[in-house]
Amino acid sequence: MKKIIITLLCILLLPTLAFSKVDKAVALCNKSQMKLACMTKLAKKNNTKAQFNLGVLYAFGHGVKKDTKQAIYWYTKSANGGNIYAQSTLGRLYFQGKDIKQDYKKALYWYTESAKAGNVRDQDIVAGMYINGQGTTKSYINAYAWAYVSMHNSNLKTNVLHSQLEPHMSKSEIKQAKSLALELIKVLKIAHNRKNKHKK
Repeated sequence: MKKIIITLLCILLLPTLAFSKVDKAVALCNKSQMKLACMTKLAKKNNTKAQFNLGVLYAFGHGVKKDTKQAIYWYTKSANGGNIYAQSTLGRLYFQGKDIKQDYKKALYWYTESAKAGNVRDQDIVAGMYINGQGTTKSYINAYAWAYVSMHNSNLKTNVLHSQLEPHMSKSEIKQAKSLALELIKVLKIAHNRKNKHKK
């Protein structure tokens, strides 16, 4: 009986829910005995939080048989919908190559998407990948730019990264990197403002 009520609740309420109420529906699913069924219904309605949570359930085998392909499928749908946690998770999975084939290009792509969304930790990771040429050609200019963006977002560790990069760069390269960083910061600010406007 409880199973039927929860399933009906998901089916009947979802189409009329506002964005914040959908978040509450995800929270209800998390507390539900029928977490998998409830989360799947929300995920199929393109709720990126539910898609990410469904990926977690499959990745760790919580209430369902562990299935890496299903986890990647749902993480990817969520990431394509703009979920920063899914983007970062895919970056980490492809970077580490645990349970899936290591792919630095895909790792860089998803870490960059997360970094563009404002994830400071991933901004540092993107900088590091450009330094090491992982998934891309080595580029101190791009590395410096992303480290600068990260520093702008208050991650003090990147001060060290700047001092390590500068001796390997010409003055014109540093100028170019700073110019790129300022352009990235402007784009990130616009994206951030647009996201906040959408939430209201």
